[in-house]
Order: sequence, then C-alpha cells, then structure tokens
Amino acid sequence: MGKQKKTRKYATMKHMLKLRDQRLKEKDRLKPTKKEKDPSALKEREYSMVYMCHIFLIPSIIVGHLGWFQGFAVVNSAAINIRVHASL
Repeated sequence: MGKQKKTRKYATMKHMLKLRDQRLKEKDRLKPTKKEKDPSALKEREYSMVYMCHIFLIPSIIVGHLGWFQGFAVVNSAAINIRVHASL
C-alpha cells in the first residue's frame, strides 16, 4: 500500500463510531450478547459422496453381495435417516 492509501484507511477507521461513543444511544452502546446454541436441535451437515462411500459402501464391496446402484440406494437412505445431505 502506498502512503496516501494507508493514511486514508487510518482516517476512515478513526472516524468510525466506537461502542463507547457518547453520540450513540444507551441501548446501542451495549455489546450484542451471543445466543446459546440449542444442543437438542439436529443440524444437517453436507458431506461429499466419496466420504459417504467410505463409510457405507466399502464394507458392502468387501462382502460383494451388493451392486453399486444398490449400495448407492443404501447410502442415500442411510443419509436421509441420519439427516445428512449427501452431495455428488
């Protein structure tokens, strides 16, 4: 960065309102509190299909009694049951 750009950037940061500024109302001066996360809520996570295949398909390939499409169906239904969004 050049000298002028640094000076301009510093000046804009200096003029920004801080939380302890007197011009702000009292309710705006308070820092926002963080909400606690609900541990009982289940969240959907996104995993790649390769990861899902490592979990579900490799044991079925070793046994050898399932085809690829049937294995994919098993992986998909298992992903739906555990509320995981499997992307290709």
